[in-house]
Amino acid sequence: MFSGFFGNFLFSFVLILTFGIQYGMVMVGGKAIKCYPLTLSQNKMCIGLASTELVWGLLLKFIPVRFFQWVTMDEEP
Repeated sequence: MFSGFFGNFLFSFVLILTFGIQYGMVMVGGKAIKCYPLTLSQNKMCIGLASTELVWGLLLKFIPVRFFQWVTMDEEP
């Protein structure tokens, strides 16, 4: 499923560019975007918290659908 995931140059470029711009905005944005630079430990904490979302999403995929059949998206009250 993930074979060749980073084989697409455009995908890799956009991914790296997005990471670089966000990192740059936080580290040197200053008063322009009302943010302060993060320390190394704060950066690690952000990455750690964000990675737990990936694990949580994976765990949710293993919950059977039958537990959610009582939830409806009808427009009626």
